[in-house]
Amino acid sequence: MISDDYSVKISYMNNAGKRRSRTLDIPFDIDFETAKATYKNGILEVKFDRR
Repeated sequence: MISDDYSVKISYMNNAGKRRSRTLDIPFDIDFETAKATYKNGILEVKFDRR
């Protein structure tokens, strides 16, 4: 989930099957419409274009 306060919330299931989440601040102005995410080999990569 992407917020207007320049943060991204990532929700996931841990090894015990419990839902967890983390919120990360984005330190610059981004274009939310360009958000793309990939998950490969246990790594989540989220990309945005800067405005």
